[in-house]
Amino acid sequence: LVPGPPERYVEMFRLIAQRNAALVADWLRVGYVQGNMNSDNTLLAGRTIDYGPYGWMERYDPLYQPFTTDRAGNFA
Repeated sequence: LVPGPPERYVEMFRLIAQRNAALVADWLRVGYVQGNMNSDNTLLAGRTIDYGPYGWMERYDPLYQPFTTDRAGNFA
């Protein structure tokens, strides 16, 4: 870390959170469902880098979950 005012890091975190929230919202808006959208699936800049496991939701189903190894629905 480069020494500097703490506000600089708070702002960086705010931007990362905002960009990743927008990424997830944009994907959900078009019906794309990531089975486990976590930090190894995205860049800090808010871009997707890993597309699997995933699926496309044709009809709204709040329990739909394409992560086939999650039979219990923990990621649904």
